[in-house]
Amino acid sequence: MRVRCLAAEADGEGGVLWEPSLAASHDHEVPVLVAKDESDRIRLVLFSYACHPRSTGPILKIGGDYPGYAISEIRRRNEGCFAVFVKGCGGDQKLNFEDAEMGGFRRAEIDEVRDKAVCRSSRSRVGVRHTAWGRGRSMSTPNRISWSTKDSAAWSRSTTRHR
Repeated sequence: MRVRCLAAEADGEGGVLWEPSLAASHDHEVPVLVAKDESDRIRLVLFSYACHPRSTGPILKIGGDYPGYAISEIRRRNEGCFAVFVKGCGGDQKLNFEDAEMGGFRRAEIDEVRDKAVCRSSRSRVGVRHTAWGRGRSMSTPNRISWSTKDSAAWSRSTTRHR
């Protein structure tokens, strides 16, 4: 959730509404790092997203929400692969399930979250190629790592203050 400050709309005294703001900056990049063994089999997938790992509202069970679905799908498609999710910077936005009628975000259904997480993970760019795997073996340096810095740079220049 991105917090938006609405000086006149919140409480008339410059208060803060703790709700999603579609007008705020968002980072929808999903950086992915993949490590392969000598046989070119994927052994590790590390992925990140700058978002709270929950999008379906209150669930009374322990679960992994969209990172859990993505991890399950990555492991299903790549036997013997480890998959790891790392929450990105701030983790303060939601998956993009907009509600045009309400002007904000809507609660997503479990299948929508699973499908969106899997699609994002499978379409993401790969950062490390031809990496050796295993104890005592050398590893190559990354050829390319794709991280979005646009929003973080804008955020660091921001003069907005929240109460």
